[in-house]
Amino acid sequence: MFYINAFISITVVDNEFFFGLPIGGNNQRYNFDFQGKQKDVMLELIQGKGYPFEELVEIYSKETIDSFIKDKIIINFIQDRESLMSRTNAYFDMNLNKHALERLRKSTVLILGCGGIGTHVAWNLTTIGVGKLILLDFDTVDISNLNRQLLFDIQDVGKLKVEVLKEKLSQINPMVHIETVNIKITSEEDLEKVVNTNPSSLIIKSLDSPMKFPEWLDAVSTKYKTNYIAGTTTGVFSLIGPTFIPGYSHNYSDFFQKINEYDLVSGTAPSISVQQYQCASEISLEAFKLLIMLDRQTLKYTDKIHYIDNIHNIEMDMLPLNAPIEPDIVKKNGTNKNLLLLSMILLLIMQITGFYQLLWLGVIFLVVSPTLIFHTPKYAGMATYTNLSLYAALGMIVIIVSNRLLSNSIGVYAMISSIMALFVAYSLIVLTGTVAASIFCSLKVKILRRKVND
Repeated sequence: MFYINAFISITVVDNEFFFGLPIGGNNQRYNFDFQGKQKDVMLELIQGKGYPFEELVEIYSKETIDSFIKDKIIINFIQDRESLMSRTNAYFDMNLNKHALERLRKSTVLILGCGGIGTHVAWNLTTIGVGKLILLDFDTVDISNLNRQLLFDIQDVGKLKVEVLKEKLSQINPMVHIETVNIKITSEEDLEKVVNTNPSSLIIKSLDSPMKFPEWLDAVSTKYKTNYIAGTTTGVFSLIGPTFIPGYSHNYSDFFQKINEYDLVSGTAPSISVQQYQCASEISLEAFKLLIMLDRQTLKYTDKIHYIDNIHNIEMDMLPLNAPIEPDIVKKNGTNKNLLLLSMILLLIMQITGFYQLLWLGVIFLVVSPTLIFHTPKYAGMATYTNLSLYAALGMIVIIVSNRLLSNSIGVYAMISSIMALFVAYSLIVLTGTVAASIFCSLKVKILRRKVND
């Protein structure tokens, strides 16, 4: 039996049915004009009645029903619409996949600090179904916490934060296993002991002291190869990031000179709930994508600390010290693409004239031009690789077609030998050109820096 998907939006205007589709469907929204029996059956499906596949095909056509099944408009099981995780499970089913849901359920997150950010992150991760949370804090609930720290109330004043938070979160989602660590971290050794005895998939850094804590976290997370996401607020600013993946991205210490020991002798930072919620939401979404193992390119806070001025709507990024910065990257990429298109004229002339030496002129042009456009070897190398991969491939196709290397008249052995030779030439062109562009760009940068210093 097949049923209508209760989590697909359906709008009816007269005889026209508009179906909203999840991300990944063929369209974001499409419509059908159903009349007579088609309309009656669709209304019965919407009311929850099930129909056999064969009967639906007879009424709507196999093409339509196959499309509905593919886009999950109709499904062959009765959905859970009422349980605690019904909406969450439907979200995964429609927009991601059950493998992502299983990864989330098998994940363990260690939250360092259960204050304004930590309590909000803990609530977010509990409600999306993380398998295990480890809550660390040493403090008790104070009445001044209630303006920004989620789930605490007046009855909790004086109680341990981690215990109160565990109790409240367990009442929201009892399927999440929650453990507590009630200690104050005062040294790198303290932190290492916590991480070593509480292995986790991800650490959330949501505490601000001691001042040396970021260095300790970098050392320990690198040693135990544990990912972390950092976040804090100061004044009107929310600081989100970095997202640290050992061996892949920069850690906190890469953004600052070595932190010297000093003590904060006075001053309490003001804070409001909406700012804490906004910062924690960004951290939680980043954690969600990291835990379900989406493409790392979807992560927002690798290799940067993102500053948001919530009052004046100002945003900016802090990049790691000595990180290669390429100004006007969008404009430069556009220029590079135009030069690639211009180089195709050489291939056209080569096809017409048979003067194959023009291929090498285009290669030289596409190696030199990125070194002039870009200021960092990384981007010059990437642009050259992209350019040469396409240009050389098209050039080899021109040579194969012009010389009829796929013709049976030249013999199979000669054909294979010629194509292999061209493939080797293609690989050498791309590899050598990319390396050369990176070297030339490095030399250019050194020369320019020397001129500035002089």
